[in-house]
Amino acid sequence: MVEALSLGYVGIFFGVAVAIGYLGGAWADRHLHTRPWLAIIGILLGIAAGFRELHRIVVAQRWRMKKQSNSPSERNLGDGLP
Repeated sequence: MVEALSLGYVGIFFGVAVAIGYLGGAWADRHLHTRPWLAIIGILLGIAAGFRELHRIVVAQRWRMKKQSNSPSERNLGDGLP
């Protein structure tokens, strides 16, 4: 259940990060008269933030899976390990 929630969070985070990047860039474009360049840069920064968060969650999930596979209670008794 927790894994499904964290995956849903990534989807929401991507959308929010891109939206915030665009809105921030569009606001700066209006004030600096650089339309559409800062909005495009904001979108790219939002996408980068989304991928960074995705990477963070994948690394954390791998760590949790590795930790669970190393715990004695999770080992299969028929695999020949002590």
